[in-house]
Amino acid sequence: MLKEVKVQAERNLDAMAAALPPPRIYRAEQNGGIGYNDVKRDPDSRVDVVIGPFLSGVEPGDGIVLFWNQDPDDGDPGEPVATGVVDDPGRTQVLWVDAQDIEQAGDGLIPVFYQILTQPGDDATASPVLMVRVKLATPGEAHLDPEPGTPYINDRLRPPTIEPSLIGEDEADNVVVTIEAWDNKEDGDQLTLRWNGQPIVRTIDDGDPSAPVVIEMARADLEAGGDGDALPVNYSIRDVVNNWSLNSPSAQVEVELDPSLLSAPDIRDALDGEIDLDDLGRGDVAVWVQDRAIGESDAITLTWAGYTPEGNLVPYSDSKLSAGVGKTTRFSVPYAAVEAIAMGYAVVSYTVGEDARRSRRATVRVVGEVKALDAPVVVEANGGGTLDPVQTATVRIEPYTPMNAGDMVELRWLGTKANGDPTLYPRTIPITGPAVGNPVLIPIPEAEVEVLDGGRVEVSYQVYPIEGGPLQSPAMTYRVEGASGLLPVPEVLHEDSGVLLRFKESSQHPSLCCG
Repeated sequence: MLKEVKVQAERNLDAMAAALPPPRIYRAEQNGGIGYNDVKRDPDSRVDVVIGPFLSGVEPGDGIVLFWNQDPDDGDPGEPVATGVVDDPGRTQVLWVDAQDIEQAGDGLIPVFYQILTQPGDDATASPVLMVRVKLATPGEAHLDPEPGTPYINDRLRPPTIEPSLIGEDEADNVVVTIEAWDNKEDGDQLTLRWNGQPIVRTIDDGDPSAPVVIEMARADLEAGGDGDALPVNYSIRDVVNNWSLNSPSAQVEVELDPSLLSAPDIRDALDGEIDLDDLGRGDVAVWVQDRAIGESDAITLTWAGYTPEGNLVPYSDSKLSAGVGKTTRFSVPYAAVEAIAMGYAVVSYTVGEDARRSRRATVRVVGEVKALDAPVVVEANGGGTLDPVQTATVRIEPYTPMNAGDMVELRWLGTKANGDPTLYPRTIPITGPAVGNPVLIPIPEAEVEVLDGGRVEVSYQVYPIEGGPLQSPAMTYRVEGASGLLPVPEVLHEDSGVLLRFKESSQHPSLCCG
């Protein structure tokens, strides 16, 4: 059924312009801009631009046109990258920008703005401009790394050079690490050197893309990395929009600052410094401790400091009484703690007695399939794939590894209405101490479910650990179906003369608001 409505009195466009909010791009807010993964990993991907809510002046049926890298001061800024029609001025609306359009515009600080189109003959009313940084070139050209067998190592990066490579007490104050310049090196890049797991961070500000980075090691960092025969040292880079270089190949260094340290633990399931998850068969890893300086009934605390490929710490520890002088004390590291660092490594050590006498450290690589985050589920779907638009919805995110206080979990509830219009409800949840190890439950506002009647929703989340790189979950898609299953009735607005002014529910016809 068509519904006729009289056109309202002329609006105050100046007042409306003053009340328009700038557009928002949530992923750019989280990462500092738009990067390679947002655009080039999947050429069919899209970037969500959130517009509204509108406080005053904007009415249902008004057109929205979005511009990317156009001149906001130009009266005719050219072709928009996306268009839409205002449905509910009090809600946010989402417009999608195709990855190809972003790539074509190129890198740089890009102006993004939209215009509201009201009646024919009125000037378009422009929003404030959002300046968003786009950087599609990755540090170290990680996407061109030719070795599929080492997905978290970028062989285009050179291993660090360490002088000297044998470090004792006399050399500890003169250790220098040199890192050759990497492809696309720029000021603002954040370099993280990992010395046997200990992070040393430098922000690049030398203004020279061809200059190596020289790090003079502090004694405290050497001591934190511990003593050992073949300690790994590598690095990675994240740029200003969180593009990641992957990890460099490792160099090895021998460190002995304290000759009185106890013997290193013996990782029984490691072969040539490597644990293969397939060989474990989901069994635990055996770690043996033996040193003649360990007394009868001494307390021994084993520390397994696991690191994921992204540099996230997954710790495990256990304590036992010594098996006796000269005897072996046996520990087991649970399979789950080992699986959690697949394609990463662990630094293993122990302390003995009330005075916490320290051991040398043993480092082991872990190879095998990386355990992904669990997909989120909507509790009210009861294991199915359908949601009722008149019911509430709760997203459940299972505990993940590593889960630490200070992490941020970012939910993405991306809906598609029955008419094809997108919606987006983002929610960021901080992980506090009591939440660690428990599911994260996120209620969804009723309006965000109801508006999707006859459509669908894609639910996913991203974890931003307090240390290390972000983790992306798989997505779950649900249909949203009510009792009627009918599409909403369109509403057409026109003058008495019959001249078409604007459509509701018409974002599938961009020419209606852009001509």
